[in-house]
Amino acid sequence: MNYRDDFYIEKNIIGYTGALTGRELPTIYFYDNLESAFGCITQFHSNTSNIGRHPVRQDRNYLIFNSAHADPILQSTRILGTPPIFLQKKYLDIIIKSAADITQIKGNRMLECYQFGVNEVVKHTSRFEFTALNKDNNIDKDLLIEMAKNYLELKPRFMQNIVKVESAAKNYYDFQGKRIDKFYGR
Repeated sequence: MNYRDDFYIEKNIIGYTGALTGRELPTIYFYDNLESAFGCITQFHSNTSNIGRHPVRQDRNYLIFNSAHADPILQSTRILGTPPIFLQKKYLDIIIKSAADITQIKGNRMLECYQFGVNEVVKHTSRFEFTALNKDNNIDKDLLIEMAKNYLELKPRFMQNIVKVESAAKNYYDFQGKRIDKFYGR
């Protein structure tokens, strides 16, 4: 089975960064409103361990927008179809400052922001501007669907972490004294 085939599907495609043609294929972005889940498929990167499906993450306050946009919350709400549930002021201040800094240094780039844990804000800056899909560019969506079919596995850089966790679990016991690896059918 491929990594998260239930998530990386047509209805969850929200847009892409990069160009649809040429040597550098676009990164395709996905979002599921019901789960507040997000992820992407990177098709081209100078670091080959960063090519493939990104681990799916969840955050009700996930934002995605172009750094030069005057109102990142409004743009993200339009892209995702839902506003963030609750944004702390300090979180919002960090996002706005980051967007201004990125635009000044690198130009207009896609920025993703989400909370990790209680107090940490994760910011990911793309190499390119984000193009949101809408009713006017369904041709792009059809092309992106075909491209996404070529990348079914988790990015190699994340596979190493999964192997480490599973091998560590082999040596631990649950609270009843049963080996954890029995739960994995090993």
